[in-house]
Amino acid sequence: MTGTRLFTGYKAVTLDDLPEEAWTIVTGGGKDTRASTLYGLVGWLHRCVDIRASSLATMPWTIKRGETVLLTSDDGITPDFQWMETLPDLLYRTEAAVTLTGRAYWFRERNRVKTLGLRWLHPLSVRPEINERDGLTHFTRTLGDGVEKRFELDDIVYLWVPDPFVEIGPAEHFPGKAALQAAGILSNMDEFLASYFARGLIKATLLTKMPTPGLTTGPQKTSDDERSRVLEWWRRATGGIKNANVTEMATGDFRPIVVGEGLQDLQNTSLTTEQREAIATALGVPHSKVTANAANFATANQDARSFVTDTMIPETRWIGAELNRQIFSPMGLQFDFQPESLAIMQDDEAQRAASLEALVRAGMSLEVAVRILGYDLPQDVPLRAVAESATVSIQPQPQPLPDSDLEAERRRFTRWAKRRRSPDVDDFDSDLLSREDKLALLGVAVPAMPPFATGKAIHDPLDPDGRQMRRYEREFEDSMIRALSQLRRDVERGITDDNVRDMPTRLLDPAVVLPFQDAVISALTTVAHAGVGHGRSQIEGAIFGVRKASPIEFGAWDLANTAAAEWALTFGQNLAGMMLRLTSERIQIAVSQYILTGGQTIGQLINVIRNGYHYSPERARAIAVTEVTRAYARGNVEAWRASGVVSEKQVRTNNDEKVCPICGGKSNRVYALDDPDGDPPFHTKCRCWIVPKVV
Repeated sequence: MTGTRLFTGYKAVTLDDLPEEAWTIVTGGGKDTRASTLYGLVGWLHRCVDIRASSLATMPWTIKRGETVLLTSDDGITPDFQWMETLPDLLYRTEAAVTLTGRAYWFRERNRVKTLGLRWLHPLSVRPEINERDGLTHFTRTLGDGVEKRFELDDIVYLWVPDPFVEIGPAEHFPGKAALQAAGILSNMDEFLASYFARGLIKATLLTKMPTPGLTTGPQKTSDDERSRVLEWWRRATGGIKNANVTEMATGDFRPIVVGEGLQDLQNTSLTTEQREAIATALGVPHSKVTANAANFATANQDARSFVTDTMIPETRWIGAELNRQIFSPMGLQFDFQPESLAIMQDDEAQRAASLEALVRAGMSLEVAVRILGYDLPQDVPLRAVAESATVSIQPQPQPLPDSDLEAERRRFTRWAKRRRSPDVDDFDSDLLSREDKLALLGVAVPAMPPFATGKAIHDPLDPDGRQMRRYEREFEDSMIRALSQLRRDVERGITDDNVRDMPTRLLDPAVVLPFQDAVISALTTVAHAGVGHGRSQIEGAIFGVRKASPIEFGAWDLANTAAAEWALTFGQNLAGMMLRLTSERIQIAVSQYILTGGQTIGQLINVIRNGYHYSPERARAIAVTEVTRAYARGNVEAWRASGVVSEKQVRTNNDEKVCPICGGKSNRVYALDDPDGDPPFHTKCRCWIVPKVV
């Protein structure tokens, strides 16, 4: 007789003879995948849901009537809003319920006039009644004893997760549903481990009985008595840890084959890790928030901000909209969540404001700085409002002048010109009239200025040579291309599916940051020193050679070069930091999409990131054109300041059809030497320049 038998360390039986209770199926579905059961059994799922629910329950909010704030989450509940005293508890339960079931229901206690209170309802005890003609008509609640009770629409506040595959009714697809498969696997693994210990650490073993010589081979049926003995043995053999050291003798000729798992096989944690990550990803919770094991403080802050911006802010928007539609708007009120008031978001805004101030103080124009830092400005909000909100100390923009002042200045210029045989408009100092205005008053056509690439303002010996500026731009661009390429290699090195989440945080590693920062500072320093050299030539040649007789001490130019280098160091650190931050954000978006959507290989993800704008020659070119203009102008200013004979500077532009409205509005405007509003660039790829005005 031959047959395959199971030996667990106590008894050998054929597999067909095992009782039904001997089998446990280990799958994602398991025997019970209800959200409530897995929520109570799987710690990782419970923790992720708790993080989301706690975040919503503690989210700041305001209630307004028109523009008047009546109540905030920081205030105590007033008598008029006594019915909202359970709101924190309701928000916690709501977020937990919509995460796990896609729905949440509140019972609204009310009279004919107003709402008296809000009470939580079990999300699975309420059934919306929907028909094709009228849509949602009412709700039916099933009580514990099976009794059903009808509720009208105004009695129930219902919150259904938006689902693109459901026109009306509770969602069929929601975050918790995507996480339950992984949670079921973890639950069954825990159940398997508990059963293994309960059986006395007995592994499952198959025994193949060898045929008896001289007998016909083939399976034989087991007698009823033998089946009873097998069942009794099974109950005793799996009766608990007390049987762990019991020794039994099995007789007969058997070939043992171990098929079960033991403790040493459970030491491989990759399966558990994958399921935990699947739960956290489906629920939009960074893994570091669940385990509190972020690599460093910066990573923890970045994960916390990402959780708020990517998970909770979208959640507050649809929940807030539903609360307004069903509760607050009919009362003439507006309920708004205020995620931007969270401490982590305030810290982020404070850092952006500090970066904005540092960039502006280092010489970058406000218009460029706010765009680099990602401020989204509505068209009807003046730029000055941004500066004030960011607490940056900037000199106020000039206000439009009254017509009477302009007319008086025009008459003064006309009287001045009549007293001269060949008046040179550049000799008439005016804060109100541009050079074009003065030429127009003289009846002289404004001379066209050639494009920058062919040399600037050939009529003015103070302008920098266009060909030289193009060379600086090419060198700066080449330097940025090399730095960005090295940065890309440092970020991509050794990336696999196991550590792909580390890509954005690698841009915080000093070994990656410092070489890139040094490249930016070096390129800026070279151009700033060239600007000092040109400024010196302007002072010594165009000014002293014509208008002044006394030279400047040679040491003054050394001071100018030192000041330019110090500026390049400070500004370069800020510029490199902003570039790295924007690059990190783009990489974070790509990695998040890779994890959430699937369908890509790690090589395809790297190609997507590699071919993005943040590593592109186009970005290097834009940076080069913009920052060469800035560094060169800064070097000019440092040289003019060191000379002691320059008090003001004048903005020059290429007065052709390509001049943008921003630069056109600044053309020939005169600024104090240290006024940052008069320092180009005024926007990305700006090629304006400045010339000195002598004391």
